[in-house]
Amino acid sequence: MFRNILPDGTLLDNETYRIEYPLGKGGFGITYFAHDLHLDRAVAIKEFFPEALVARDIHGKLIAADNRRKQFDRAVRRFYEEGRVLAKINHQGVVRVYRLFRAHDTVYLVMEFLEGQTLRDMLNALPLGKMSLEQTRALCYPLINALETIHRQSVYHLDLKPENIQIAADLRPVLIDFGSARRGSHVDTYVTYSEAYAPPELIENNEVGPESDWYQLGVVLFELITGKTPPNALGRRAGITWSPHALDEPWRTLVDRCLCLEQRNRPHSAREVIAILEDPVKFTVKPDVIAHDIPKPPPSKDRLEEPPWYLQPDIVDEEEEPPWYLDPLD
Repeated sequence: MFRNILPDGTLLDNETYRIEYPLGKGGFGITYFAHDLHLDRAVAIKEFFPEALVARDIHGKLIAADNRRKQFDRAVRRFYEEGRVLAKINHQGVVRVYRLFRAHDTVYLVMEFLEGQTLRDMLNALPLGKMSLEQTRALCYPLINALETIHRQSVYHLDLKPENIQIAADLRPVLIDFGSARRGSHVDTYVTYSEAYAPPELIENNEVGPESDWYQLGVVLFELITGKTPPNALGRRAGITWSPHALDEPWRTLVDRCLCLEQRNRPHSAREVIAILEDPVKFTVKPDVIAHDIPKPPPSKDRLEEPPWYLQPDIVDEEEEPPWYLDPLD
C-alpha cells in the first residue's frame, strides 16, 4: 500500500487533471494514472516527492523540515529544469512530456500514458527470465538510440533497469522514470540508485556521464541474455571476479566494455557501442592494455558509406546541425 499519496479524485493545475490512482512510487517521486479533463485522454503524472526530505500535510502540500528546506528547494528547481529539458526531447524511445507545473509546493510532470508492460514484467513472464539473442538485439538498438538522444542534451538517466523500460503496445522500448536523471556531470549528495545496475561513480558520488548509462545498459543486456545480473560494482571493487566470457560475440565484448569499473574505459557514445556490435574483434581489451591504448572505433566513413537506419535521424555527427527539437533552451 502506498503512503503519502494524493487521494483519488484530486484535481490539479486549475482542474485540468484528475488523479485516478497511483502507478508506482520511488525515492524521488510518485507516479499517478490521471485523466486530462480538457483533452479527454489518459496521462501519467509524476509528483516530485523525495521522501527522505519531505512529508505531506492534510491539504496535500509538501512540508520540509527547516534543516532540509534549502536542500529540498534546490532539488525542486533542478527537477523543474530537467523537466523542461525532457519536454524538448521528441523521440519515440523516450517518454513524452506534455506539461510541467507547480502545485502543493512541488513540481508535477505530465507525461504520455503508455499501454503495455515494463521489461521486468516481460522477463518475469518468460520461463527462464531471459530472452533470445534475436530479441535482445531487437531491443538493444532502439535503447542505444534513445540514450544517445538524451545524452545530446547532457541528460543522463542513471537508473536504467528493466523496471524503467516500458515495452509499448507496438513493442518499442521506451525509457521512463527519469527521477534519478541528471543534467550535467554533477551528482548531488542526495541521490538514489539501484545497486545491481549502478556504476561505481554513481555509488561513490563522483562525476557521471554517458559512460554511466552505458554501464547500466551493459548490466541490462547481460540480464536479458542470461536471466541474472552480474556482481554489483562494489562487490567487484572488493575483489569478486567476474567475466562475461560465456556470452557469444558481439555481446561478450560489448558487455565487457560497458561494465569496465573505470569510467574512461567504457564506450563514450552510441557510435562506439554500435561499432562494437558490428565488429567486436577491434574492441577486444587485453589485460595488459592500459586505458589510453584501448582502441577507438574507426571513423564512420571507413565502416559504412551511409549510417544504418538505426542511426538516422536521431543520432547525428557532431559537426552536423542537430534537429529542431534538440535546440538549446530559450
